[in-house]
Amino acid sequence: MVVASPQACAAGLAAGNVELAFHVAKIYLRRAYILGLAWEDLHQEAVIGLLRASKGFNPNFGVKFSSYAGVAVRNHLQNVLATRRNHAPKGMPTLEDGTALEPEDRRATPPDAAAILADEKERVAQLMRQLLPRERTIFQMYFWEDMSFAQIGARIRLSGERVRQIFEGSLRRLRRTARVESHALPA
Repeated sequence: MVVASPQACAAGLAAGNVELAFHVAKIYLRRAYILGLAWEDLHQEAVIGLLRASKGFNPNFGVKFSSYAGVAVRNHLQNVLATRRNHAPKGMPTLEDGTALEPEDRRATPPDAAAILADEKERVAQLMRQLLPRERTIFQMYFWEDMSFAQIGARIRLSGERVRQIFEGSLRRLRRTARVESHALPA
């Protein structure tokens, strides 16, 4: 009987789940781009998270490796992006929430994509200005800080359910506004 080393087993688990790391990385693509992280770097960080998961996985707990790895890769990417957001160089322009706006990395995206993203950012900023201050705070905490409705509620002294109601109502209103403006005839 041939017994594989623990390192070989971990490498085999990681190699068989690279597609999972790729899928999880795609979820964070927009956030990574805003923070100036190229797709290749994001994918590499996802693979690093997958390797860490394969080393820490214990099959005796009765959990599938893909379930364990998905959470581990997601946590690793969130930590990487949070670190990048929190360690922006001094004097660098930032968005309202402190997210650094770095110089454009030419190899990360084609110029057309950068122009489209700039237009999208401006459109989102216009829509955000239509929100009440409390609604804007909820949106920023939900999308930029990855907080749950319960966490947001605890911070602004509302129930998680009330935060969800405010969020859903605001989102419906913004979608309706965006839909009406997109169907308006050009001047």
